[in-house]
Amino acid sequence: MRIAARLPDRRRARSLPGPTAVVALVALVGALAAACGGGGDGGDDTTTTTEEETTVTEVPLDRGQQIDAALYVPAIGDCFDRRYPDPERPLREVILVVPCREPHTYEVFDLWTPEIESDPESPTVPYPDVETFTTDARNACVAQLEDFVGRPYELSVLEVEPLLPNPDEWDLGNRAAGCLAFHRDGDLLTGTQRDADL
Repeated sequence: MRIAARLPDRRRARSLPGPTAVVALVALVGALAAACGGGGDGGDDTTTTTEEETTVTEVPLDRGQQIDAALYVPAIGDCFDRRYPDPERPLREVILVVPCREPHTYEVFDLWTPEIESDPESPTVPYPDVETFTTDARNACVAQLEDFVGRPYELSVLEVEPLLPNPDEWDLGNRAAGCLAFHRDGDLLTGTQRDADL
């Protein structure tokens, strides 16, 4: 913003004594600069919000329970993050289970088990086709989201993802896929999303 160097009424400026005119001019320029956003140290009528005050950060590893991702069995109500805590083992993923009141990425809101026709002559139940298993589990999770959050999937800010048991877990009898809810924009969640209506 351009600031005028002259006072609007030159006759009035001439009638002021020299030092007073300088003081008045400095006061006017200072007032205009403040009005243009120069800002003072703390007017009571202005509020400043920094991003640090509103940013939710992830929970430190020592405040949750670390479970090897290959051994994690989801349970309804679990809230967790996926982490890679060891730089020397970058492919080793752990599930960090935390209290839901802490910032987290995922919440397990349901479990779904596929209907498998077992062979009565075989003691084992074959692991299902992964693509079919994933699709069926996701569809089941989408169908259950409204009962959980209180809003249809299409209108919710939550996305869903199935967490399938691996073949070793399957052979041990852990056959349920966990239905995970997480924010579509990747924002961390705080608190359970049950009945959150969002």
